[in-house]
Amino acid sequence: MKIGFDLDGILLPDWSQEEPLKEYLKARVTFFEPLFKIDIDNVFIITGRPGIDYEDTKNWFEKYFKNAKPFIKPLEFISMFKDTNTTFVHCVHADDEELQKISELGGFITHCPISNRLLNVGLLNLESVKNYSIPYNVATDGKSSNYSLNLFKEIRSALFMHTDLHPKYLAKDLLKSVTINAAKALGLNNGSLEEGKDADIITFSLPNKVENLELLPLQIILHTNKVNDLYINGKEIK
Repeated sequence: MKIGFDLDGILLPDWSQEEPLKEYLKARVTFFEPLFKIDIDNVFIITGRPGIDYEDTKNWFEKYFKNAKPFIKPLEFISMFKDTNTTFVHCVHADDEELQKISELGGFITHCPISNRLLNVGLLNLESVKNYSIPYNVATDGKSSNYSLNLFKEIRSALFMHTDLHPKYLAKDLLKSVTINAAKALGLNNGSLEEGKDADIITFSLPNKVENLELLPLQIILHTNKVNDLYINGKEIK
């Protein structure tokens, strides 16, 4: 029985086709030995970064696992989360059927634009996501695939990447993605300034007064990099 580990590109990308796979894994498997006992002859690695190491992965499977097939189809996987508050991450290659299924389940999508760009895996189709009434939030993914964890930089990058959408309207959606949408996805009682909501609030300053309030979301995204004050449940955090 072959056992597969999805290590998100940790082991495979720097593997040379000329180097015996077994010897390659032996040199690196000690990192995982405290977690579980690994039989080198019965392990294979599934990398999770097709934009970077797609050819290595393809060649590897063709050489060692010619009859390899997916364990589950995307629609079957999505259906497993019925009656569960679920957030699906990235979804850059999700087709109409898959987005429809996520919508039917009442799911959310987390969009990580900078990570997706740096890993060169594609860009989430926000227009399709909105057409299927799927709330989306924006996140940084993590420092392993991003140069910053600054959420303002993340939504600013999203603003510039999605050139097919009008910046004024996209900016409003992006602010919702890191406030009310994110709160709903996480099941938190915040994300908007309303009576009865938890008073989790940040304050920040803009360089100039915004006369046209329709442009306020855009100005916030363009000119904000850090917060002035942070309040959690109404208490200021120093």
